Amino acid sequence: MDPTVRPHQAQDAVANGEVLDLATGVPPDVMRSPSACSLPIMGEQRENDDPKTKREKWFNDMRGWLMVLAVLVASVSYQAGLNPPGGFRQDGSPVLETVFPRRYEAFFYANTTAFATSFLTIILLMEESFYHSEPKLQVLKILVTLDMLSLMFAYGAGCVTTMGSSMYFMVISFIFVIIYVVHTMRFLPDLWAAFSANVLRR
Repeated sequence: MDPTVRPHQAQDAVANGEVLDLATGVPPDVMRSPSACSLPIMGEQRENDDPKTKREKWFNDMRGWLMVLAVLVASVSYQAGLNPPGGFRQDGSPVLETVFPRRYEAFFYANTTAFATSFLTIILLMEESFYHSEPKLQVLKILVTLDMLSLMFAYGAGCVTTMGSSMYFMVISFIFVIIYVVHTMRFLPDLWAAFSANVLRR
């Protein structure tokens, strides 16, 4: 029983037909009332509405998805590097390099860039302190976008063969690059401000 509930108060409550909870000294009707039960829920609601809590949850979810994406791109680009489009000749040289040297060169550099940026993304995602800086997060966004662009150009260089498909791929790539540049330009002032602040701090 709650030490604040005195014996004579408990006796009066029993005489009046009231029943007290032995652990708290509070009538069960009060314990079951909506106002008493809603207090923890309101606290949880305020905690869920906290912008910092929401942002941390978003970071954790996005971190998992980005890790899956980076591993997938690394696997695809690794397999494409070992088995380039068109296969190999009997002498071991890639068919694409012999027939379309420039296309093979573009494929090689784009695929290698996608493979390298995927590994770099995985390394950065494993560093927990990387999420405590907003400019670093913007760098991670740019890195992931560069990874996707490299994979797209490697696909185009390895698969596009006709003039019609080449024009279609160039239009799609141009639109994607424009969207990427416009999206990135929004964060350049923040990156520059953060870089200047770090330089002045030193």
